[in-house]
Amino acid sequence: MPDGTSGASPTRESEGFPRTSQRTGQPQSWGDAGRRETADSEKSAGESVGQRAKEVADEAKSGVKRVKETAKEWIHDAGEKAKDWAHSAGETAKDLARTAGEKVDSARSSVGEGLESFGTGVREKGSSASTVVGEKLEAAGTYLREHDFGSMAESMKDVVRRHPMPAVFVGIGLGFVLARAMRRG
Repeated sequence: MPDGTSGASPTRESEGFPRTSQRTGQPQSWGDAGRRETADSEKSAGESVGQRAKEVADEAKSGVKRVKETAKEWIHDAGEKAKDWAHSAGETAKDLARTAGEKVDSARSSVGEGLESFGTGVREKGSSASTVVGEKLEAAGTYLREHDFGSMAESMKDVVRRHPMPAVFVGIGLGFVLARAMRRG
């Protein structure tokens, strides 16, 4: 039997008391107490990892929420800027159309006066055929001088409704003449 100087007695080890390691000099646990300590430390580590995972998930949710809010703000700002641009472009187009309309109206009046005086001159100088042509030119000039483009457009719509086939042929003829003129120019 050993003299009792090297290590703990067998009865003490079986009762779950710690024994000192001969290599490291650190106390060692034996039995259920050691297993409980290991299980408790594993449980504590698992809870710590779970808590950290929950924190990371909460941070990710918060980040996603911030990104969504930022994207909504950007989309709203872009929509507002597009509305502003469209409004500005519409106003510019209206101004240009108004200016062009005024210039065309002044030209229309001048052309009407010219046609009217030309028609009067042809009617006064010519035969019965030239009288008819002169009267028609005079009437066209008076019409151009006295009516604006809105009323002329309405008159054209009425003519096209009453005489659709001749209007189509006139449109084709005008298209042909304009195409030929564009090629030469």
